[in-house]
Amino acid sequence: MVYHNPPANASELKVGESGAIARISDDNMACKLLAMGVLPGKKVTLVRRAGWGDTLYLRVASHTLALRLSEAKQVELLIF
Repeated sequence: MVYHNPPANASELKVGESGAIARISDDNMACKLLAMGVLPGKKVTLVRRAGWGDTLYLRVASHTLALRLSEAKQVELLIF
């Protein structure tokens, strides 16, 4: 895979944009996401943003997760 940009976080994705999880900066959030199979190196795609923009819907493998904006900021990505 070729990465085009410096590391960003999931809250910065545009709809349809993808990246690979580099790390999850909050330990509590990391435990929750790791338990759901959200692992470093996995591809993440922003599916949509809720009306007010505070909820992001991310596709990870065959799952779609809803994260608050504050939670998505903890998921650091390498953008494709």
